[in-house]
Amino acid sequence: MTLCADGLGHCNKKIWKAKIPLKIKIWMWLISKNAILTKDNLIKRNWHGDKYCAFCSQEESIQHLMFDCPMASYVCSLTAHVFGITCRPTTFEQFWSGYPASFLLGGNFTWSAWQPFCWALWRAGNICFENKFVRSSTEVVYLACSFLIYWLAHSS
Repeated sequence: MTLCADGLGHCNKKIWKAKIPLKIKIWMWLISKNAILTKDNLIKRNWHGDKYCAFCSQEESIQHLMFDCPMASYVCSLTAHVFGITCRPTTFEQFWSGYPASFLLGGNFTWSAWQPFCWALWRAGNICFENKFVRSSTEVVYLACSFLIYWLAHSS
């Protein structure tokens, strides 16, 4: 497992060049390796907790948490609508490839701009371990926007 490419030719240069915090770059790299601790991955490590998504009744996986869950679908669709993006990624294969061409909006909304929304979904899904729950999808969107604003203000 290398930091720049894997055996399938998946290049991670996009991750390391993105203007986002280092911990998010590492987290995105772990996602590309299916190594973040979603509940399905925790179960593989003999964890005995609840295997269901904090937002719905489906089993949690990276694909589910970021794309298939109704919460993720709403957050991604709202984000795409607000930024005038006609198509949004529905799999990590599309996400990594920068799909679709409308992923770029006048050169301002780039691939790395989706990452605060992924990070917000991840953070919102993990608060269930603290016995806290997100009351609405709007909270996730606000959280993502706060990350985006902060990262843009502190990028060099």
